[in-house]
Amino acid sequence: MTTSKYIKSKGLPSIEETARLSHTPVNTINNWYKSRRDRLDVLLDGAMLRYIDEQFVSSGLTELEFSQKIIKILKG
Repeated sequence: MTTSKYIKSKGLPSIEETARLSHTPVNTINNWYKSRRDRLDVLLDGAMLRYIDEQFVSSGLTELEFSQKIIKILKG
């Protein structure tokens, strides 16, 4: 599996979006996928929370949809 596919399987749209949300270079994300998966998973959790928050604010997610997305993250 590639880094991009792994990120998408976690619910984020792309590696570029993950880089933007986490303020982490794409190269670092790729390196962590190969050698520091534990660190990458923590970064992805934080990026997902920011992504959901942005979606909640800009797209008008309901509280139920927001809660469902948070639960999906926690179940990982």
